[in-house]
Amino acid sequence: MMKLKSEVGITFDDMTKTFVFEGINPDKVKKVTSRHFPTLLGENKWNSIGSAILDRCGLLEREDIDPYYMVRGAIGELLVQEYVERQYKSAKIEGIEVKRFTPKDVGWDMFKKNVRFGGVVDLAITAPPERRAVIEVKSKSMKDKTWIAGKGNYPTEEVMQGLFLGVMSKVNKTIMSYVFFSPDTEASIRAYCDKNGYDESVASDYIKAHNLDPFDTQKVVIHMKSFSLDDGKTGSDIEQQMEKAHERLQRSVENKGIWKDNFSEEEQAYLMDIIKRTGGKEGEKIAKQFSEDDLPF
Repeated sequence: MMKLKSEVGITFDDMTKTFVFEGINPDKVKKVTSRHFPTLLGENKWNSIGSAILDRCGLLEREDIDPYYMVRGAIGELLVQEYVERQYKSAKIEGIEVKRFTPKDVGWDMFKKNVRFGGVVDLAITAPPERRAVIEVKSKSMKDKTWIAGKGNYPTEEVMQGLFLGVMSKVNKTIMSYVFFSPDTEASIRAYCDKNGYDESVASDYIKAHNLDPFDTQKVVIHMKSFSLDDGKTGSDIEQQMEKAHERLQRSVENKGIWKDNFSEEEQAYLMDIIKRTGGKEGEKIAKQFSEDDLPF
């Protein structure tokens, strides 16, 4: 559940059915990143369009995330890196290089020259040139394996993230890599972190200490699915969707308002409660020009 910063002023415009936020500053709006890209298009079942806009405007409190998932994610990336290298070498593909990128090494944005879009690639096949690809890694519990790997239900928002980074990296292919951890392995990772700390740097130490092999299917299963960006249409479609996401963000910034239906019902109730508790001007008519997409009919 999103949490608005306490200093943010908010009113509700009953005429256009929008929440108006006084703290939106066009000069401080952040880029559309791979993580926010599908959310801004309404393709994330966990987060709303409105919450993504507020996040990019810097109006939300920092969300606390269980550090276990960051460590598990880092372990997943390291396992996939070794898995891909070994698979390609066993296929007699020479000169394969798989590089891992982390916020510690490249910051929170690898595309600093792009003023509108950004993000960080998990892994990339950097050589040979004809094999260049982005590898998007998602760590999961083993219970999800049948639904995703067995039935091919790849979460839309995750695939969109990977394709976004593929377009940004100008490669012809994005490889979605799902790492499914057994219950015992997950418990072992948490126990190890409880003893050694939850910094992502413990990931490589855990792999060495437990001789965790990416091909040991009793402990971990890696499933990979390739998505082509070389057919012309896919890359073009993603670029158009990126433009739409950016335009939606900018439109809300310019009007300092977000249509109420871009929030979940729970979030709408939360924002209305803030207005009532803080004496906000609920129902005030604020003259704003919105496009047809922002109006309820």
